[in-house]
Amino acid sequence: MAAVAVALVMYPVTKFGLTYWTNGTADFPNYASSAKIWMTSAAAFAEKHPDAFGDLQLHRASFEKPMVTALLVAMSQLSDTPPYQLLTPAFLFYLFILATSLLVLCSRLFGLGLFTTTITVLTPALSLVPMSRVYDAQLGQAAAVSLLACTFAIVGTAVFKRSAWGIFAFALVTAVVSVAALGSNFTLVIGSGIALAALVVWAALHRAHYFTRLTKAAAVCALLIGAICLPLLSWFKVSFAAQTTGVPGFNIPLASPLAIVGQQISLASVSEQSQTLLSWSVLLVIVSAVLWIRAAYVRRASMLDFFVLAAATANILIIGLKLGWSNYSVHKYLAVVIAVLMPLVLSYATSKLRGRARIAAIFTFVPLLISSLWISLQHGSSVQIVMSPDLVSLQNHPKLAEQDFVNIDLKNLHEDSFAALLSPSRSATILRSTYARPTPPNTGLFLIRSDKADADIYSNTVKLNDTYSLASIDLSLTDTKIEFNSKHPASRRFLFGNWHPLEEWGTWSGRKNNYVVFDLPPELQSRDFNMTVTGYAFSHVTTPQEIEVLVNDSPLGVQTYQNEGARTFTVSVPRQLTEASNGRVTVNFKSKRLMSPSEFGYADKRFLTFGLISLQVGP
Repeated sequence: MAAVAVALVMYPVTKFGLTYWTNGTADFPNYASSAKIWMTSAAAFAEKHPDAFGDLQLHRASFEKPMVTALLVAMSQLSDTPPYQLLTPAFLFYLFILATSLLVLCSRLFGLGLFTTTITVLTPALSLVPMSRVYDAQLGQAAAVSLLACTFAIVGTAVFKRSAWGIFAFALVTAVVSVAALGSNFTLVIGSGIALAALVVWAALHRAHYFTRLTKAAAVCALLIGAICLPLLSWFKVSFAAQTTGVPGFNIPLASPLAIVGQQISLASVSEQSQTLLSWSVLLVIVSAVLWIRAAYVRRASMLDFFVLAAATANILIIGLKLGWSNYSVHKYLAVVIAVLMPLVLSYATSKLRGRARIAAIFTFVPLLISSLWISLQHGSSVQIVMSPDLVSLQNHPKLAEQDFVNIDLKNLHEDSFAALLSPSRSATILRSTYARPTPPNTGLFLIRSDKADADIYSNTVKLNDTYSLASIDLSLTDTKIEFNSKHPASRRFLFGNWHPLEEWGTWSGRKNNYVVFDLPPELQSRDFNMTVTGYAFSHVTTPQEIEVLVNDSPLGVQTYQNEGARTFTVSVPRQLTEASNGRVTVNFKSKRLMSPSEFGYADKRFLTFGLISLQVGP
C-alpha cells in the first residue's frame, strides 16, 4: 500500500526520468556536489570548480546534511549513476520510509485495520504542504521527516526483552535512526524539538506495559545519541549557526487549518493572515474544549493529549512570534506537524470511535484522501523547472570533454548549477549568481543556450545540440574607452556578474560583486597603466554607499557616495597585477551594502549599487 501511494504522488516527476526538477529552489545541486566531493576528493572538486560555486560546495560538503550525502553516495556507487541524476530515486526511498513507518505505527499502536490506517495516515502525510517540500526538491527536509517517522515507529511498535542487552539493542537502533534524522536536517529537527519530544512521550505512554523498559531505554538512547554525535558536533554547530542568523527567510503564506486534513488547495493563502490566525485559534479552542469534556471520563488520556497539544502550540508560537507567521520556517514546521503528528492524531481519534461512528468517520475520510492526493498531484504537475535531456546529454559530449576551461553562462540559476556538475571539461566556471556569488570568466569558451548564440557579443559558435552551444567572446579593447549604455550594445560583452540591462545613460550593478573584464591592448600589457572610471553609486542622504575598486582581486581604492551625481576618478594599476594574467583585467566594483529605491519610497524594487557610465585605460 505504501509503495502504491508513493508511486502515485511521485508520478508527476518520475516521468522526467533521472534528472533534476524543482518548483523553485536550487538546493539539490548542493547535495549532489557534496556527494561528488565525498566520492572523489576536495582537491579534485576544487580543480574542476575554481569559482565561488566550488567554494560554497566545498564548505557544505564538510558541514551540511551528511546523512543525505551518504545516501546519495551509496545510491550512486550501487547504481553506477552520477549523484546529480538521483533526485527522484532518493525521494522515492525516503517517502516509502515515511509511509511505511506511519502505517505500521498507527496500525500497531491503535489496533486499526489496513484500510482505515491507510486513509487516516495518507490523507495528511501526502497532502499539499508536506508534498510541496518534495516537489521543491528539498531532499534534506524529506529525509529528516521520514527518519523521524521511522524513529516514532520504533518507539511505538518495537518489541524487546527486559534484559540489559535487549534494552541496549533497542536504544542503539533508535539512536542510530535519530542521529540520521539530525544529520539530514539538523535545524529542522531541533526547531521542531518541543513538539517532537512531546510526541515521543505520548507514543511511549500509549504502550503502558512497556513504559518502564522504554524509560530505561530512553536514558541509554540519549547517551548513545550523544556519543554518536560527538564526531558530528562541529558539523551541527556550523550548520546551526549558518541557518539561524536571525534574518527571516523568504515569505510563504501561513497555511490554513484545512491543510491538516489535506484540503488546502494552494500554497497561496485564500485569507488574510489575521483571518488565518483566527481560524487556527478557533480550532485550538474547539480541540481544547473537546479534551476538557473528555477529561471527565478518561482523565489520564486527556491530560496526555493536552500535553501534546500544548507542546505543538508552544513550538509554533516560538517560531511564528520570532520570525513572522508567513515565514518559511513556520511553513517547514507545519509540514512536519502535518506529515508526522496529524496521521497519529487522526488514527488515534478514529480508534476511539465505535460502531456507526467509526464507519461514518471512515466514509468521511475516503473523499478527503482522494481530494488530498488530487491536490498534491495537481501541484506536482505544475513543476516547471526540469533539466532537459539535451542538458543531461552534455555529460558525454566529446566537444565539451576536450575543453580545458568552460564558462557556464546559461543565465539560469538551475541550469547553471546542473551544467557545472555534469560538464566533462577539466574545469567549469559559473559566471552568474547561484547560491554563491558570481565569478568572472576564465580564458575558455562559453556554454550558452543556442537561442542566444546570435547575440552580438558571441562569435565562433559551435552547436552542441538543439538547446546548447559553445561560443567565444572577444574581450579585447578596440578602443581605450568603453561606454556602457544602450547606444553601445556591444559593451555588454565586458560585463559579468549582476548588471542590469544597459540604459541610455549607463548601467546599474545589482549585487555586491560586479565585474568588468577586458584584455589590455598590447602596448599596455607590460607597463603600469591608469584606469579612469565615470559613474556613481545609488545612495541616500541618510545612507551613504561605499564602492571598493579591485583589479584582479587586489584592492586599489574606495569611493564613497552620499546622494550625489556622477563622479570621475582614476586608479593606477601596477603591471604586476596583469603580468600573471597575460593582460586580462578583471575589475570588481564591490559595494559595501545592498540598497533598493523601494526602501526610500520609490517604486523601483531592484537592488542598485554602482551606476557605471564609462571606463577608459591609458598610460
